[in-house]
Amino acid sequence: MHSQIIEFNIEPVDFVFLLDLQHLLEIDDIKNAFISINKHIRKGGCLAVELGLPSSKSYSWLNEIYHPRKINYTEKKVWKTGEGNYDSETKRTFISQKIFIEDKQGIKSFEHKFHLQLYEREIILKLLADCGFSIKGEYKDHKFSKYDGGNLIIIEGIKS
Repeated sequence: MHSQIIEFNIEPVDFVFLLDLQHLLEIDDIKNAFISINKHIRKGGCLAVELGLPSSKSYSWLNEIYHPRKINYTEKKVWKTGEGNYDSETKRTFISQKIFIEDKQGIKSFEHKFHLQLYEREIILKLLADCGFSIKGEYKDHKFSKYDGGNLIIIEGIKS
């Protein structure tokens, strides 16, 4: 998938929170996303980007079961199984999931397979700067604890 720069006819916003950056598999797609966001955020507005950072070691997992954190349905039960692997050389994760829905008529399921691309912190910081954002802060959690390493980062950028 290659993204394009998108413009909407809306008033500039004050804040954008970006969570699923790893679904964009090419660096140009990340850049286009940041350019599009820049076009829709007011000067001085904030872009917060939360992302997982790549591990130096490859790993995999087999057929784990995941249940919803919050039950949204009373007449049906929903869960999924998943397995996948992460390649430290390409920084890409492959995930294969099977989603199950159980109701009065029985259990139905469908498969969902996808890749995620992880990016180094320095690459994201440079792209943000190249796209008109100055870095205000880097945090390791939602309590705004200063980033000091680890595999999760929240970057706060201000539109210049």
